[in-house]
Amino acid sequence: MTALAVPALAAAARPLHRVECACAWVGYRRHPHRRPCPNCQAPAVVTLKPVWLAGCAPRKGHCAYLVHISPPYRHAEHYAGFTIDLPTRWRDHLAGGYDPETHRNRGKGARLLAAALHAGCQIELVRVWYGPQARQLEQRLKQRRKPGSLRAGARRSLKPLCPLCDTNAYRHYPQLPPAPPSQPRRFRHDPQVWDADREWDLAFPELAYGAAQA
Repeated sequence: MTALAVPALAAAARPLHRVECACAWVGYRRHPHRRPCPNCQAPAVVTLKPVWLAGCAPRKGHCAYLVHISPPYRHAEHYAGFTIDLPTRWRDHLAGGYDPETHRNRGKGARLLAAALHAGCQIELVRVWYGPQARQLEQRLKQRRKPGSLRAGARRSLKPLCPLCDTNAYRHYPQLPPAPPSQPRRFRHDPQVWDADREWDLAFPELAYGAAQA
């Protein structure tokens, strides 16, 4: 069985949600709001809050992550991001801070997630990719709308990557590719142009002549 087959089999069943209640009860459920809290018997829709999917618990390190928004906020149902400290970044997202009058976010999290929380939506951390190539994956999933603009959006629908929306989600980007090895730059002599001083400076920078002595 290959490494790709294991996540594919796990995606056949609905993943487990880690849920928290206002009474401090914590548990795992496939359907977060189907049953009331076993500790205080409060209605699940009122007190239980999905935090993240089992297996996606935040930890530090370079990572790209995918957030599911339910119900969708206007046109947005997912959010992709990158961070090196996911526990802190996730708390910033959950803190919200959206101002409906100015349409700005007073908090440190993403404005889209803050606006979704302000509108009554729930956000769940559904997938996390750890590795040195996480930044490249996040940039691959996003695109700049205009040259030089700081606004970014999803290049295409992120629904195929979400295990809540697609049972074959783990087949897409099951893990990050390894980072390519860095190649040291070597000076290549150009037979058409011969510059002995420049070649010496590049070969022995600690013994370089410098521009003042040229």
